[in-house]
Amino acid sequence: MRNLMSLNTGKNFIMKTKRIISFFLLIILFVSCKQEQSREYHLSGEKDIIEITNNGQEKAVFRISTNGNEFYSEEKIVSFIKNMDEEYPDEPMEMKAFRFVRDYTWHDDLVTRHTWAYSPYIMVNSFGGGLCGFRSATLTNILIKLGFEARSWCLEGHVVTEVYTDNKWKLMDVDYGVYYFNSEGEIASYEELCNNPTLITNPQKKILKEEDYYYVKVYSGQLANLYSTTADNVEFDVRYNRSLENEELYFELPSGASMTFPFNKKYTGNFYAFAELDIPSGYTGKINIPLVIAGMTGTGVVKYNETNFKVNHFDPVTVINKQNEISFQLEIIDNPNGIRFFYYINPLLYKTEKDTKFKLSGKNLDDIDVNYSDRELKLFLSNEEGYLNARLDSLLSDFFTDYNTVELKFDKDYLSDYFDRVTKILSDDDELSSAFDLNGFRSDLDSIANVFQADSLTDYSMYFQKDIAISSISKLLNNRNLNTDLF
Repeated sequence: MRNLMSLNTGKNFIMKTKRIISFFLLIILFVSCKQEQSREYHLSGEKDIIEITNNGQEKAVFRISTNGNEFYSEEKIVSFIKNMDEEYPDEPMEMKAFRFVRDYTWHDDLVTRHTWAYSPYIMVNSFGGGLCGFRSATLTNILIKLGFEARSWCLEGHVVTEVYTDNKWKLMDVDYGVYYFNSEGEIASYEELCNNPTLITNPQKKILKEEDYYYVKVYSGQLANLYSTTADNVEFDVRYNRSLENEELYFELPSGASMTFPFNKKYTGNFYAFAELDIPSGYTGKINIPLVIAGMTGTGVVKYNETNFKVNHFDPVTVINKQNEISFQLEIIDNPNGIRFFYYINPLLYKTEKDTKFKLSGKNLDDIDVNYSDRELKLFLSNEEGYLNARLDSLLSDFFTDYNTVELKFDKDYLSDYFDRVTKILSDDDELSSAFDLNGFRSDLDSIANVFQADSLTDYSMYFQKDIAISSISKLLNNRNLNTDLF
C-alpha cells in the first residue's frame, strides 16, 4: 500500500512539474509573439525612394519583404529560387538559379578582392553588382546549396560556372547571360566548348537577341578564343567564410533615426546603390546592420572592426580591402552633430511591381513611419569625387533637363552634338578647364561611343540619365586630371 501511495505521489509530482514547465513555455511563447510585430504598406506608382523613420523611444529592429518575397538570409534566397515561377514548362532548378543571379545582380566594378564577397548573402543583399568572378561564384555557391555539383572556371580572366546535371556538365556564363548548345541540343560543357569553339561562333541556337547589349561579344571569335585551350584555364575557388551562411539582414533604427534606400531599377548599372542611415546627434552605442559599409559623413568618432575612426577621416575602400573577414558592427563613440552612414544595398530586391506590398517584421514597430517618394537619392562619394560631382551637377543640370525632352537618336551626329555641348559647358568653367585635359576628355567620349556602337545601340539611353552621366563624366575627367591640387 505504501509503495502504491509512493508511486501515485511520484506520478502527481511529475504531472505538476510538466504543467509548470508547460505554463512557463506558454508565457515565453506569448512574450515572444508579443515582441514580433509586422507592418504592411501598399505602395503604388513609380517612385524611387523608401524612407523609414523611427519616431519611438526604443530601438526598432526589423527585416523587409516585398510582395511576400524575402531574401534576408541565404536560406531565404535558396527558398525563393525553388519557388520561382517557371519561365518555360518544366524549367529545371539549375536554370532558375542561373536566371535569378542574372536578373537580381548586375555587372559592376570591383569593390574588394576578398573571398567573403563570394557569399550569396553579400552579393544578393548588399553589393548587388560585381565582376564576372563574383557573379559566377554567387551562382556556383547557390547551385551547391541547391544540391548540385558545381564549379567555376577562370578562362584567361573571364569566369563562368559549370553545373553537373542530367549526367553531364553544363556551362553557364551568368555575367554575359548566356549558355551554348552542343549538336544534340543539350547545354554544352566547358570541355565541349574548348574542343569545338564553333559552338560559340556558329551557335546551334542563340539565347541572346540582336538588341541585347552583349550579343556581339558572346558569339564572337574573341570570346571563343578564351575557351580555345584548357592549358591556360584554371578552376576558380569560390569558397568563403561559412559564418555568412547564417547571417540574417535585420535593420536597426535607434530612436529618431531614419533609413533611406533606393527602390527603383534605375539605381543599378555602372555604379553602386547606397542605403543611407541617419543617426541623430547625441546618440551613442552599437549598431549592427549586416550590409557592407560604404562610407560615413558628419562629425564624431566611430569604432569599426576594433578601430576608432574620426567620421570625416573614414576611408571605406582602404578599410574594406584590409578585411579578410567582413565586419558589420559599428559603435558610435562620439556624436555631437549627427552622423550619416552609407551601406551597399541591392535595390533590385525591393521593387518588383507597380503596386508593391511592403512589409516590415520585427520589434518596436508601433512608431515607425514609412514614406515613399520620388526625390533623387544622392550617391555617396569620396571627398574629392563629391566636390567634382557636385560641381558637375550644378553645371549640367539644365543641360540634362533640356536633353531629356528630346527624342533620343543614337546616330553619330546626335552623339557628336551631345558630346560637344557637354565639353563646351565644362570648358566655360575656369576651374574645370584649368584642372583637366578637356581635349583628351573629348577624345575619350568618342572612343566610348565607338565601343558602344560596335556592341549594341540599345544600351545608350542609360548614359543620358543625369545621375549616371555625371558619374561617368567624373570618372573620365579624373583620368584626365592635370592639376590634382585643385580637386
